[in-house]
Amino acid sequence: MGHAEVIPPYVISADVSHLFKSWALGEGHSHPSDQYFIDYTLELQRKIGEATGVRVEVVEEKELSDGLDERIARSPYPVISLDRVYTDGHEHVDGYIDLTRAVDEDLVDLGIAARPDSLPLEGQLKALETDDETPITIVDDVIFSGNSILDIAERLQKINRPVARVIAGVAIGEGLRAVEAQGIQVDYVRYYEEVLDEVCERDFVAGVPLSGRTVLSSDGGGHWSAPYLQPFGHPEKWASIPAEAVGWFSAFCLEQSITLWSETETESGQQIAAHSIPRKLRHLEGAESVVVGLQKHTESTTI
Repeated sequence: MGHAEVIPPYVISADVSHLFKSWALGEGHSHPSDQYFIDYTLELQRKIGEATGVRVEVVEEKELSDGLDERIARSPYPVISLDRVYTDGHEHVDGYIDLTRAVDEDLVDLGIAARPDSLPLEGQLKALETDDETPITIVDDVIFSGNSILDIAERLQKINRPVARVIAGVAIGEGLRAVEAQGIQVDYVRYYEEVLDEVCERDFVAGVPLSGRTVLSSDGGGHWSAPYLQPFGHPEKWASIPAEAVGWFSAFCLEQSITLWSETETESGQQIAAHSIPRKLRHLEGAESVVVGLQKHTESTTI
């Protein structure tokens, strides 16, 4: 009797609650309740399950942040983090490299680039350069294919900072093996041999800190966020949402984004201008309410 085929899960790293609350409080805004964010995550989990037909697992923020804290604290090498979500301000992190996945205005992949409002990648690396070879530990939230880690490791090798160890929040089998094949030790909080996909929760919410890929304008004059929903991003290609579900799933994500910003405006007693949100969006005019701007796009998506 043959074994039943095991269908890989879809994995979401939870992060919206911490990121959004931190931003709101820093800007003097109020934010929705803890229960709001719990309910949001559960509903996202359910909708992705409906869209993909597979089991959806959520890796909670606390598991990732506590697990990374513990592993960072015992690292035998200086720690450089590629992650600002779970390790920002950690006492044992010696430095950061701020990266984003960049795309052009047609959403064509441009590879990794420096995050907006940070130094160019060359400048960030220059600040880490040493005269003598000094091994380091790299921290990242996810190892998926391993390509980004290996790209950065190659660049760091050239400035005498060889990567001896990588600590990941979530590690996927193929990516983990690709990194280990280069002689780099890997430690992780959560491991999956195979997944349908692994996506950060923030990437499905328009405008929240660190969400989406970064659209770079062709003339170099601007940048925007491309969250993983239409009309801003490419949920089928970037988040494995089946083509037939892209319309209604994008409509769900857009409505959830509108609700988050609307609740925040209500709690704060003021409108929040589109130009003041942490991740700017194309086609939203500067001074108008982010809620009004997002609502204009509801007609182009289908629930």
